[in-house]
Amino acid sequence: MNKELNVLGLISMIIAIIGLFIFGIPCGVASLILGIIGIATAGETRGKGMAIAGTVVGAIDLVTVLWFVNIIQAY
Repeated sequence: MNKELNVLGLISMIIAIIGLFIFGIPCGVASLILGIIGIATAGETRGKGMAIAGTVVGAIDLVTVLWFVNIIQAY
């Protein structure tokens, strides 16, 4: 009953949260890639939800950063 932890999902979520506050685009891309791989390889492991959360937050991170860059370039 003790399932393995989905490490890629955990790393994806951590990188996505860091990307929201510090690095932006590189963390968003890394989080998306690791999250998608984590979801695909989750199987019976714990942490599929973390992989999904990392993917969603990474996508939000990318959209937000690109939106701010677009606003800055407009002025």
